[in-house]
Amino acid sequence: MSSPVSEIVKAMVGGAIQPIANIFVKKEERRQAKDAINGQVQLAKQQGQQEISIRASDWEIASKGQESGTWKDEYVTLSIFLPLNFIVFGSVMGAFGIESGTAAVKGSLEAIQTLTSMGIPMGPLMTLTAGAALSVKIVNGLR
Repeated sequence: MSSPVSEIVKAMVGGAIQPIANIFVKKEERRQAKDAINGQVQLAKQQGQQEISIRASDWEIASKGQESGTWKDEYVTLSIFLPLNFIVFGSVMGAFGIESGTAAVKGSLEAIQTLTSMGIPMGPLMTLTAGAALSVKIVNGLR
C-alpha cells in the first residue's frame, strides 16, 4: 500500500502531465478526422458525387486543424508559467517534508529573479500570458 505522500505526488505529476498528453491526443483526433474527410472526398470524386455528408463532430475536429498556432500558444503559456508551477508543487512537497520541494521553490524564485534582472519582467509577462489565455478561452466558448 502506498503512502499518502506518494499518492499526492502521483496526483500532482499526473495533473501536470495530463494537459500535455491531451494536446497530443487532440492532435491525433484531428488528424484522423481529416484523413476520414479526405477519404470521403476522394471516394465522392471517384463516384462523381458533388456533395458529401460529414458529421458535425468530425467537421469541428477537422476545422481545428486549420488553427496552426494552437500548440505554440499552449507551449508559450506552459513555458512562462513553469517557474510558478514549480513554486506551487514545491510548496506542497515542502509542506509534507520533502526537501526537494523546498529546493524547487528556491530554484524557481532564483530563476524569476535572474530573468527579471536580465530585463525580462516575469510578473507582467505572467499576467499578460494569463490574460491572453483566458480571453482566448472565453472567445472560443462564445463561438
